[in-house]
Amino acid sequence: MNYKIYIYIISLFLSAYAITGINFENIIRKNRVKEAKVLSMVFCLALAYLVANFVISFIEYSKIM
Repeated sequence: MNYKIYIYIISLFLSAYAITGINFENIIRKNRVKEAKVLSMVFCLALAYLVANFVISFIEYSKIM
């Protein structure tokens, strides 16, 4: 049960590192840097959640088999 917290934290750092490679400022209109940063944070949290849930499900299903 305690390992889930570590998986969420590790996936958050990994997704934050991966998101830094995307230049959101080219997608967002000019002079909207704050909105681009908020968008990147939302993408980072969503990606971390998806990755962590995948890893946790994979671990739990592998214990069943």
